Order: sequence, then C-alpha cells, then structure tokens
Amino acid sequence: EADIPISDLGVTGSILIGIHRPFSDIDLVVYGRESALKVREALKRLYQEPKRGIDKLPQDKFNELLDRRQRLFYLSKDDAEIICMRKWNRGSFKGKDFSMHPVKKEHEINEAFGEFKYKPIGIATIRGIVVNAVDAIFMPSRWMIEVEDFIEGREVNNLMELCSYEGLYMGVIGEGEKFEAKGKVEAVYRRGRLSHYRLLIGSPEAGGLDYIKPLL
Repeated sequence: EADIPISDLGVTGSILIGIHRPFSDIDLVVYGRESALKVREALKRLYQEPKRGIDKLPQDKFNELLDRRQRLFYLSKDDAEIICMRKWNRGSFKGKDFSMHPVKKEHEINEAFGEFKYKPIGIATIRGIVVNAVDAIFMPSRWMIEVEDFIEGREVNNLMELCSYEGLYMGVIGEGEKFEAKGKVEAVYRRGRLSHYRLLIGSPEAGGLDYIKPLL
C-alpha cells in the first residue's frame, strides 16, 4: 500500500530481542523520511477501510490509552482525546495492536555529535504557530516555530524551536497550526556560539507538567 522498499522496514520492542509472546504488540520501524511519510499516508487510508485488516485501536483499548494519557501527562480528557485522535502510528492489525516508529537514515542526520550544546534557562508556557514540521515525525520530534505570546514563565527573544522527547507528542501538530506548549527553555549553542532558544518537552525540571496542545 505504501510502495516502499522492504529494506526500509524493521522491528523493535519484544520481537527484536526475542521475548515476544502471542499476546505481544507488533512494534515496527520505518527508515527514512520519504518512506515514513508514505507509510503515514497509507495507514490513514487503511484506517478508513477496516475490512482490509488494519484499523484504529478498538474503542475499549482507545479508552484505556486515553485514561493512561490523562493520568501520566496531567491532561484534561478533551486535550488527551484530541492528541490521541491525531496519532496515526498506533493501530490494530487483525486484532493485534501495532505501533510504527519512524527513524532517520544516516544521510538524513545533519549534525555531528557535540556540535550543539544546551543550557537550561527556566520553565515557560508559550503560544505560537508551526513554521516547519519536517522533523516532527521522528524522535526527538522537532518543529521550527514562531512564538506569538509568552503566557507565563521565562521570556526570551529568538525562541524558534520546539523539541519533544515524549512520544505522545510525536507529529501531533503540523505546519501552519497554532499550539500552546509548556516546557523548559534552553539556550542552544552551536560550536560554542549562541544560536537560538528552544522549548523542550520531556525534561525532569518540568516535573511531568509540560505539554503540547493543538489550538483548534
């Protein structure tokens, strides 16, 4: 359906290390931005045709997932539902849960180890708009953003990146969409010089209270 090379697919989780059981989920990897985007669009189409064996999570499992997300991420039911409904990479194949995890190919990695260093500044809540979401489908998820307002916390100039290490928020907002986010403000240094600031989701300093919310 996605028309990608079989070499761009792999497995992870319990299957990878040989401890899977008949009840285990199927955790898959798709390599490369182009193939990942094709898989995403193919899954979205297949979710509309459940007779072909691929469907979204059954309602009971979706409700369980929703409840866990509310508790673990301190989200309201409405916010958790909006976020979970946008997750294209979790579904069911002939009754077996699966997940799909995009991973960059080596030639798509455009930075060297140690090239960037980060300095914590403080916690802030912002509202803004997504300018570029090309790396939002990977982990960590990255968006280039334009900040429209600092709602609370540490305010800085040139905050232009949103970065999430929480898989829940992978790809949850797209280019041109408005959002609200709370996280740790970091100064980004490239080769020793200040480049810009970013808002990081998934830091210990935020105490689990950080988030990204699409503004509908």
